[in-house]
Amino acid sequence: MRFLLMIVSLGILLAGCGYKTLDEAIAKDLPYEVEDVLLVKEINGVSIVLYTTIPDQEEMPHIKGAVLARAYFKKNERGKWENTGGNGWEHQENNQFTVYHDYYTETDHNGTEVINIPTIIGEINNLEITRIETLSLGEEEYKQATVVEKDGRRYYLAIGQINAVKGLSEDGKVVDFQSWQIGDHPAPKE
Repeated sequence: MRFLLMIVSLGILLAGCGYKTLDEAIAKDLPYEVEDVLLVKEINGVSIVLYTTIPDQEEMPHIKGAVLARAYFKKNERGKWENTGGNGWEHQENNQFTVYHDYYTETDHNGTEVINIPTIIGEINNLEITRIETLSLGEEEYKQATVVEKDGRRYYLAIGQINAVKGLSEDGKVVDFQSWQIGDHPAPKE
């Protein structure tokens, strides 16, 4: 009888690991309360979720309003959605646009990296900036980032080993430019 009870309990436990839909996983499996889901982008079977959340005002009274957060979800071997980590939010003050770096990585049982998804996310604060372009390490041409607007606020996401971001006006003028060094590779010139 104990063995049967153990098997049934294990079955219930395994059946409960994960969620049937990504929307359900987002609603129930994030450490922060979701104000708005801004964007879901799938890369290599991993769903990158950008969302806004309101920081705890007792812990962070100086931050007013929503902050940009990100999380990564993937289907498990049972076909159910799980939050695979990398949860977090950051907050910077910048009149032009913010830049937050993140990496999603997975390794196999030998510790060999099998998935590496470097991302840049941020909020566009200057109304003159209509698009964001990024330059990835080893590339010569800038690529346009994905920009989303929600409730009058604009956010962006770009994938790659990015070491430069520029905010452009409608007519293509550079409004702001940020770059940084990655490893032994110098930051690019504007």
